[in-house]
Amino acid sequence: MLRWKSLATLAVTVALTATACSSGGTDAGGGSNPTGGAAHAPLLRLGVAGAPTTMAASGSSIGQFSPFYQAVYDSLIRAKPDGTLAPMLAESWTYDDARTRLTLKLRKGVTFTDGTAFNAAAAKANLERFTKDNPERQLLAAVKTLTAPDEATLVIGLKEVDPGLLDALAGNASFMQSPATFDAKDAATRPVGSGPYTLDTSGTVIGSKYTFTANPKYWDKSLVHYDKISMSVFTDGTAQVNAVKSGQLDAAALTTNQKLPDIKAAGWTALPQPLDMSGIFIYDRAGKINPALGKVEVRRAMNHAFDRAALLKAVSQGLGEVSAQPYGTTSVAYDKSLNDLYSYDPAKSKAMLAEAGYPDGVKIELPTTNASSPLFTFIKQQLDKAGFHTKLVDAGTKYVTDIMAGKYALAFFQVANTNDWTFTNAALTEGALWNPLHYKDATSVKLIDQVRNEEGSAQDKALKDLNAHVTKDAWFAPWYQVQNVFTAGPKTSVELQKGQAFPGIWYFTPKS
Repeated sequence: MLRWKSLATLAVTVALTATACSSGGTDAGGGSNPTGGAAHAPLLRLGVAGAPTTMAASGSSIGQFSPFYQAVYDSLIRAKPDGTLAPMLAESWTYDDARTRLTLKLRKGVTFTDGTAFNAAAAKANLERFTKDNPERQLLAAVKTLTAPDEATLVIGLKEVDPGLLDALAGNASFMQSPATFDAKDAATRPVGSGPYTLDTSGTVIGSKYTFTANPKYWDKSLVHYDKISMSVFTDGTAQVNAVKSGQLDAAALTTNQKLPDIKAAGWTALPQPLDMSGIFIYDRAGKINPALGKVEVRRAMNHAFDRAALLKAVSQGLGEVSAQPYGTTSVAYDKSLNDLYSYDPAKSKAMLAEAGYPDGVKIELPTTNASSPLFTFIKQQLDKAGFHTKLVDAGTKYVTDIMAGKYALAFFQVANTNDWTFTNAALTEGALWNPLHYKDATSVKLIDQVRNEEGSAQDKALKDLNAHVTKDAWFAPWYQVQNVFTAGPKTSVELQKGQAFPGIWYFTPKS
């Protein structure tokens, strides 16, 4: 699943320094099990990098926000740690021969915590809301029809083959909220799902700390391992380390890899996995906002502007792999030789700009989350050295929303790229969320269609060709494939979830 980092996480990720504060908590140990599950403890204390703007399912996301929503909402399908899929509210599913009609058989006897029955009508209503209201509705862009022929059957008709549909249904695209609460005035702060926990509003401070209590009537007791879960929000790496050192947390998603040595020194386990493509997204490939970027020579010149190895070391403690291509290092599309196209060479960049008709350089605007951040200063220095004249524009809290609205020709960003189709659909297609200016060309349209419809070796070849095309055509100026690091304390076991910054809430268990 593709997931961009939250604005809070992004702001921390791009900052090379941080200041301190702290938050409280209590120790976890053995205890009772009100739900009757197996390994169990009274409390799990999670450190998260940001808080969601709403707890309503229709506005949900995953990645760093996963635990908030997974605590209260079930999805139709559950992703296992290795990325394979398992039944959840859907007990089974089958495609027709054309792969444009998906039939799901739903679990019977499940109720939302307000007493409303879960059924096909409820599932249909939730999916319809997602396709209309969620910023990530592109995940269900192929959906043409939704029908509920009976209470336990949901049929999804597609406009075209969608290789990512099942993955989407294992994430926020199918978080199930009680339809009776869709229009509730407090839906954003009092979520009602059928999930393993319920939000304890008395122990919650919106934006800072959230407390969840085990649902005693939950239908799958084997997925509930704690009586309570607390989630404390840290937008500051030093504050997070202080909380670890003082025993206030049991597991955390690091806000910055620069703090990893301190975490290890505290006796915690580091669990790294390659996850995100980090670098500059050049959205304006047609030159609508900045005509110079419509020339491929200018975009290629920008790729020669960055010292990728230095950026990886400075921003991510060297945890990752330098890469000049958008697809991940574990992707079938990845071709190491493509990295040789763009060496760090500011002089070459200037020469290419001159050949493209810009002997005096190219003016660009670069949005920032914090204009004084050392990272953005570093980016500006490298671009300016290579012949670009960079103006930093502080977008503040509107950084992500302004990018999504197509306000900027380019921007620094970091996006998960471990799932080939999800990344393709979310960053390369004409209607993609991270293609806000809706750029396309004949080659990409043809190759994306092949990736969508082919299988096996034919699909692999199309992915390789697509990766080569967008790399040579400089749709991006990637820096590296960064390693996301999740950490766990001595009393907590956790299984990483392939392609996700934050493991599923079900994959945390207390150590005996």
